[in-house]
Amino acid sequence: MKNTIKTLSLSAAALMTLMVGVGNVQAATTNLKTGDVVGDGRVATGDTETTTGKANSTAKFEVTPGDLTLDAVPDMNFGTASVKDIATNGITLTYASGDLTGEASNDRNNKGIIRVSDFRGSGTGWKLSVGLGNFTSGSTNILSGVTLTVNAPKAEGVTTDAASTTVTPGNASSVVTAEASEGMGENTYTISSDTKDTTLTIDKNPTIKAGTYQADLTWTLANTPSTTAAK
Repeated sequence: MKNTIKTLSLSAAALMTLMVGVGNVQAATTNLKTGDVVGDGRVATGDTETTTGKANSTAKFEVTPGDLTLDAVPDMNFGTASVKDIATNGITLTYASGDLTGEASNDRNNKGIIRVSDFRGSGTGWKLSVGLGNFTSGSTNILSGVTLTVNAPKAEGVTTDAASTTVTPGNASSVVTAEASEGMGENTYTISSDTKDTTLTIDKNPTIKAGTYQADLTWTLANTPSTTAAK
């Protein structure tokens, strides 16, 4: 009887050992995470590219869109004209510089620079227009018969040309139109006194009064080339 009990005890111990082993195997399988390698691998049958085991995977990155921004617009100083010149014949003044001493604006620059940056990554194009206000000296002295012509050559590496733009007070005109797939990245245009093709034409005005005349320039950037400029 003792031998029988001993034999049964050993059998029970062996069975417990076997069950623990099976439990460990099951735990290892159950703990596999999604994406772990399972199944058969790719067998390498030799030491050349045609016989080496191969498998495919994927590399990925994302490009996020940025903004379309108007970064710089210029002040324009056209120097001086005499009462006699304007009163007898009218005059055309050429752009002299962007230096307007005493004037303050967060948007302006004195280098003649116009800059539009398009980092949207859409290639849908854009349109930049300029509007001209009335030239005034004091609160009531409004000068009529004025025409502004803006010519701003593009910087090296910029593919979209600026137009030679003529604008009169109370109106707006397109400076640059970037059609689809144009004007992407940074686009810089510069008004220069060297070329003498940015001008201010003042019609004959016998009643012209002496003083300092100035007008607001309103630059409008639209996110599609077909959008009508604001006036």
